Amino acid sequence: MKSNRTIITHPYRTLHNEECSAVADVRLVTAAEFLGDTGLQALLDEIAQDPAEPNAFSEYWYLAAAADKLCPGDDLRFAIVCDQEVIGLIPMQMMPAYARLPIVHLQNWLNPNAFLGAPLIRRGCEDVFWSKLLSFLDEHGDGAHFLHLRTMAGEGPVMASLHRICADQKRQIAQVHSEERALLENVPSPEAYLENAVRGKKRKELRRQHKRLSELGTILFARGSGAQGLDAWIDEFLTLERRGWKGA
Repeated sequence: MKSNRTIITHPYRTLHNEECSAVADVRLVTAAEFLGDTGLQALLDEIAQDPAEPNAFSEYWYLAAAADKLCPGDDLRFAIVCDQEVIGLIPMQMMPAYARLPIVHLQNWLNPNAFLGAPLIRRGCEDVFWSKLLSFLDEHGDGAHFLHLRTMAGEGPVMASLHRICADQKRQIAQVHSEERALLENVPSPEAYLENAVRGKKRKELRRQHKRLSELGTILFARGSGAQGLDAWIDEFLTLERRGWKGA
């Protein structure tokens, strides 16, 4: 996967905070407001089920934990973009300098444990998202000279849409850094992944072991996200591990 950093220039002008409500399609909220909006959580969870580009680091569950524990300060804002309904979100913060130069700018916020900066966008709404966000920042940039987007996927519908909107709106856009990283892509199904990743002889052996294990009792596979029963399961797992060569 190609990852890059991109700069977009805007004809920003500084406005007072009370004027921010003039653009109803984009709303800036603080970290505290973001964490306290349960209705927003449901909407963002819905978008995350079918996003323009999947990015776990831009989903509500991750951003909420990051904002709660790793918030950089009072300047962190979440831009919520709407088009009759919520279509996307991007966390941003104001930066006082760029490349050791005192140039005030906006950039997408990433905590030290986030490795992809693509915003969460509803599939099919990429052009509307960028158009509304950039137009909003033109009017409410608070003196920032450009928007700096970090660790964006260089290929894909989100970046293609951004370049398209910048071209249509006669905006300057420049890629200032690029690198390539390993990427594990999802396959259509777990069965297809297993077939591609595990040779046939090994799969046959696993089926044999599953059959032998089922002779001892009913085999159940379950996935949970809560803490109920977690301590007991961990103890059972560690007890089982100690019976083998690892615990010797």
